[in-house]
Parts: sequence; C-alpha cells; structure tokens
Amino acid sequence: MKIDGDITKLPKWAQSRIQRLERDIAFYQERLAEGPENSDTFAEPYATPPRPLGRETTVELRLGDNGEAIHVRTKRDTRGRRSVYVYGSNMHLSVQPLSSNTLRIVASER
Repeated sequence: MKIDGDITKLPKWAQSRIQRLERDIAFYQERLAEGPENSDTFAEPYATPPRPLGRETTVELRLGDNGEAIHVRTKRDTRGRRSVYVYGSNMHLSVQPLSSNTLRIVASER
C-alpha cells in the first residue's frame, strides 16, 4: 500500500515514518498471504491478499445476537472426494438451488 500524494514536502522524520509504515504493511500482507501451509480454507478470498485459515477448518457464520450460527467446513470422504459440510446449531436448514453453481441455505427455527 502506498500513500497517495507527494510526501517529499513533509519533514524528513515524517517521510521516514511513512516509508517505514509502507514497508511494514507490505511485510505483514506477505505474512498474511502465507498463512498455514497448504490451506484450503480462506477468509475474505477476494481480498488482496486472501487470509488462509488452514486445512479443513470449520468456519462459524453467526446469524444474529441470539447465538444461532451455521458451521461450514470441507472434508474428504473415504474415497478421497472433497465435500462441503454445513451444520446448523438449533435450526432447520433448507437448500435452495439458484443456478448451476449457486445455492442458498436458509436457516429457520425448529
């Protein structure tokens, strides 16, 4: 990330500080992108860089303030095929196909 604008008119100490902060940002973005080795789960996959979370990591999606949540993870079956597992805490889950590559999961009270 680079600061917009001309920093050459700033005092030398401010220029040095901005340059150091820009280097720090670049360093930490690289570290975030590394994440756990061989990750297959990412937070914010469209961000630059995406944040790797590890392999077969369970992700919790909170649906409100009442503690209801959906848990999602990938898992290999006995044949080595990968699947997505979705668990609802105290809710019924229904799957609604929207297109050939999109579906919606609706959570409702039991």
